[in-house]
This record gives sequence, C-alpha cells and structure tokens, in this order.
Amino acid sequence: MAERENPTARQAELGGLIRSMREAAKMSAADLAARLKKSKATLSRMERGKIGLSEALLIATMDHLGVEDPQLRTDALQLRAEAEGGGQGWEGEPEFRAALKPGFATQIGNEREASVMRSLDLLWPPGLTQSPEIAELMARKFLENSTESNVRPLVEAKMRRQESLTRDVAPLTLWAVIPESVLQHSIGDSEILRGAALYMADMMENYQNVNVHVIPNDSAGMVLLTNSFAILSFPESWRPDVVCVPGLTSTRYLEDPAEARAYRNLHERMMMQYSLRRDQSLSLIRSYAAKP
Repeated sequence: MAERENPTARQAELGGLIRSMREAAKMSAADLAARLKKSKATLSRMERGKIGLSEALLIATMDHLGVEDPQLRTDALQLRAEAEGGGQGWEGEPEFRAALKPGFATQIGNEREASVMRSLDLLWPPGLTQSPEIAELMARKFLENSTESNVRPLVEAKMRRQESLTRDVAPLTLWAVIPESVLQHSIGDSEILRGAALYMADMMENYQNVNVHVIPNDSAGMVLLTNSFAILSFPESWRPDVVCVPGLTSTRYLEDPAEARAYRNLHERMMMQYSLRRDQSLSLIRSYAAKP
C-alpha cells in the first residue's frame, strides 16, 4: 500500500490510538508486528497514519492487544471509517483542496481537534491571529503565480482556520510568542502593518484564550530564536503532542516525545523568561497599531 506523505488529522489520530493501545498492553512493536505478520516498518507506518488500515486488520490488532472495552473498540472502528473515508472538515472540500498544500490542510485538521497550541513565530504574525490583509499579502508573496482564483480560497482558508479559537465548545487556547521585530517588518504598506497589529490586539481583548507574548528587541533571548514552530496538544491522554516545523517547500511533523519535549521546553523558556507578560505585550502591540 502506498505511503501517505501527509496523513489527515483523522489518519494521524488513528495511528496514535493504535500506538497508545499497544503501549497500554505493554507489547513491543516487534511483537505486535510479528503477530500481525507484518514488518516492524509497516507497523511503524500504521502507528503514524502513513498507511491505511482495513477493518479486519484493525480488529485483529485490537484482538492481539487484548482490547476488550466495547466502547473503545467501537470508537476505534468509527475513527477508522472516518480516516479511510477522508474524514476531514471544510479544508477537504474541493475548493480548498486545490488551494491548500497537504501539510497545511493536515495542520488545520489538527488545530480543530487540539486543545492547546503553543507557537513561536519569527517573521509573521501568528497564523491564527492574522488579519485578512496580511493573509492576502502572504499568499501573494509565497505563491509563484498568484491569481485571484488561487489567492482567494487560500485567504478564506486562513481566516476560517481561526474558527478553532472562536468555537463555542472547548475553543483552542493559543500561547503565541513573537519577537518585537514581527511588528516592525516592512512587509507591505504601513497601513497593512498597523491593521495587522490592531487585529491581533483585538483578538487578545475579545478572547481570553488568545495569548500573544512579545520578546523585546533588547532581550537576551533573541539569540535563541532559530526557527518558527508550533506545538499542538490534544485532550485525549493517549494522543501525543505534534510539533509542526514549517519549511520552504513542506512542513515537518514531529511526534517523538523527546523532540516534542525539547520544543515545549524552549517555548516555555521564551515565554516565561524572555517575553513580556500578556498585558504588557498587548499594550506594546496596541502602540504599534497606533503608530503613524
């Protein structure tokens, strides 16, 4: 079976559930692979959502792991049906599927299911707090051949992405860290830059789950800023954190616990040790929004 380059949120969730059930059963990957008559590499791809699972294979996996809880078995089979049926949200609709890179669509799905997002954004305002004008400016700069037909759905997707922060039930909590230079970049005319700061400040004031902390230009922590990243945490205890590291042509997704812990420690250090507090950051952002 062909390997998926960018599993959907549901496919990744199913893989994580299989890994969690195996770890709960205290069974090694090699042992489970042998019982399923699969290679260890194939099992690894299953647990990362990289390959599809038939219903029979999932049932056999649960049988070998001694999973007897009827609700867990039902939930797992339902999750498999959604994963293999392309169970996505609006980002899977034809209009957006053509405009979004697979990695970005995967991240949108993960954000919708996450409970907390911790991000470090070095160049642009955090994606979940971007104004429509900044979103359009970014789209036109990054698309090689930007036209109204490919810019419009990308901008709409970037704005709909923010629904994770504003949903009525269990909204996503954002802890974003930015260097002060993000508020100063000459990335468009001054009106767009002021509007971006105003939009971010308004989101912070309107939604207590939206937190942006600014690292001042003179902070000693500036030397630690090497690349942007985001860490997504989920309400399910068995689902590991996912670290999203954007690159020029694709986004890397890291689920290794040690790697995730290293990124989380760096984020906490930048926010707690080198950033302004929330109210101080909000005041600074407001000041940039008011600059002539």
